[in-house]
Amino acid sequence: MKSVTNPPTPPVDVVLPCLDEAGALPWVLERIPSG
Repeated sequence: MKSVTNPPTPPVDVVLPCLDEAGALPWVLERIPSG
């Protein structure tokens, strides 16, 4: 019997579609779920 494994988690990129990325970063990071 073969064991079942979970596939590796793919990398995720976050794109900030705004003019002031540095100013928006804290707001965006608070809303990204952990994990």
